[in-house]
Amino acid sequence: MLRFLVPLFLLTFLSCSHDRFSIDDSKVEIKNIKLMPLAKDLFSMDTLKINDKTKVLQKKYGSFFEKFVTSIVNDGGLNDSTYGDALKHFISDSTMKQVMCAADSVFDYSLINQLEKELTTSFRRLKYFFPDTTPPERFVLMMSGFNYRIVNVDHTSAIGMEFYLGSNAPYYQLLQPPIPNYKKRIMDKNYLLRDIIYGWVRFKFANNDPEKNLLELMLKEGKLIYLTKAANPQMEDSILMGYTSTQMEYCLTFEKELWKYFSQKNRLFVNDMKEISSYAAEGPFTAAISKECPPFIANYIGYKIVESYMENNEGVSFSQLMLDTDYQKVLTKAKYKPD
Repeated sequence: MLRFLVPLFLLTFLSCSHDRFSIDDSKVEIKNIKLMPLAKDLFSMDTLKINDKTKVLQKKYGSFFEKFVTSIVNDGGLNDSTYGDALKHFISDSTMKQVMCAADSVFDYSLINQLEKELTTSFRRLKYFFPDTTPPERFVLMMSGFNYRIVNVDHTSAIGMEFYLGSNAPYYQLLQPPIPNYKKRIMDKNYLLRDIIYGWVRFKFANNDPEKNLLELMLKEGKLIYLTKAANPQMEDSILMGYTSTQMEYCLTFEKELWKYFSQKNRLFVNDMKEISSYAAEGPFTAAISKECPPFIANYIGYKIVESYMENNEGVSFSQLMLDTDYQKVLTKAKYKPD
């Protein structure tokens, strides 16, 4: 089953008396991560030899290749009679070829080399925190036809290159419907590392059972945000959160007031999904609070609670954190009291 990245979003780590992110991972061994160029392999394909080339790609990309053509670009599948024609149509489409050219210019040698190093460092840190886990076997650069940003399936983490062309890329406005500005703002290469790590963390550790109340949603998301930060402690706050500098300033300025808002009137235990989602929804702002309040504000507060919990409970391991579903206990032991 495919699990896709939903737009997400994350916050800053402020230094505390005990830094849970300060580790020595020098003895942790993982293979250096390399990005595999599925998009280039496809768009350079001789369309007269699709069947022969498909066998090569199946061997190179394993079972992921069939998932890619079947579920990601919605080709009929390797055994479908229309497979060859559908794939030819996809890689011969003039717009997709232009988008591929634009993606090629963004994903140049320098960016790929930097991203590979950052991913290797991040997954080494995650391996330190979770010794029994392993990184994906493959990291794949794909063109999904504007269908998926990040995909984790079959030991593969795949990145939709077309989602990182820069906020001013003309293709985003040409899509129907056009992509709104608040989404385009984070469709940039600066968000690549964040998205890949968050996508894998969500795939690996997310509890997908329906939330019973707002507190549960906040802490579930807070845990995922905390792990993303643990993998990338030097990442800028604005990138990690997906917030503008103004939105970050709002959160830091009004964190105490935001906590009061959620902790009063029994809001933490509201179980109306419409109300719950209003505090964790994608958008230019959190309308349930104000037009100045950033989106995903419940996730932000959830992160801060988890951060406080880990700082105040040094004996709790990262594995224990992810397994603990007693959200009331976590809240109590967090001793979260923003200034």
